[in-house]
Amino acid sequence: MNTSTNKISVDRVITETTAPILNKNSSLIQKLQIQVSQVKGESALKAKLNIPQKNQVAGANFSLQGFDINQEGIYISIDNMLQLVADDNTPIPCGKGNFVFFDSFSVQDRNVAFKGFGSSLDQQGIYISCDGELQVIADCSTNVPNGRGNFIGFSLSDLGLDSNNVAFFAFSTQEEGIYLSCEGELQMVADSNTPIPSGTGNFTSFSDPGVKNGRVVFIGNGLNQQQGIYISTDNSLQKVVDTNTTVPGETIKFAKFNHITLDGKNLAFVGYVSMPDLIGTSYSPIGIYAYSDNSLTKVVDFSL
Repeated sequence: MNTSTNKISVDRVITETTAPILNKNSSLIQKLQIQVSQVKGESALKAKLNIPQKNQVAGANFSLQGFDINQEGIYISIDNMLQLVADDNTPIPCGKGNFVFFDSFSVQDRNVAFKGFGSSLDQQGIYISCDGELQVIADCSTNVPNGRGNFIGFSLSDLGLDSNNVAFFAFSTQEEGIYLSCEGELQMVADSNTPIPSGTGNFTSFSDPGVKNGRVVFIGNGLNQQQGIYISTDNSLQKVVDTNTTVPGETIKFAKFNHITLDGKNLAFVGYVSMPDLIGTSYSPIGIYAYSDNSLTKVVDFSL
């Protein structure tokens, strides 16, 4: 019996926009809404998706992860043709043996970045296929930029991809952080030794990295439930929004953030507020917000 599952990077399928004025009909907001739909109704969305045949894909490029009992791989559709990026018959670049498992992939144009594993725990890393050429971005033999020792692991969270530049989360025995591979050069964006901009203490954890035009965005956490969205531009790190920020049009403050989308100079995200209940505190999404020209606005209200 042959079984398969799909994981499609739907946020890369929709055409991007660089329009400075955002509204609920902009493609930036539309693709963020698709991400939210995928999270809220993942099983329903997956049920409507099938690994496409070569003549079934038109227009946009996308990647997918597929597997059956005997094979697993990453594939990309380019010009109506489904092409292999890597599978368990593919030798690991600068590594030992073949890939055995894949996760956390992102696609832009003809480039695909992904996390790949070998047969041992120390054989894992971030890899990129640029026009069909497979390269290693970082693996467990890579020195940690501005840190000590080598990486020992990489997060299963999403990867940020812009051309051949990749933003990702990784950790060593001493620290963890967000790192950027830019034109083949690896650099630290923020790690557990980095003070939180407009916050207290250093970052304690990270997620949701993204990159566009050399700018890196991510969600960072600190002690006492600090959380925020931060952006690095020309090696300068600044806060976009955090849990001390009042929700636009409301009197309450944000409690959590998710689903960042970075598009040129514009950024969009889902904001949450805390909802105390009988068993503790839960978080409810309140809307989609856009950050542009240092201004924060609500573009989709989830309460409507």
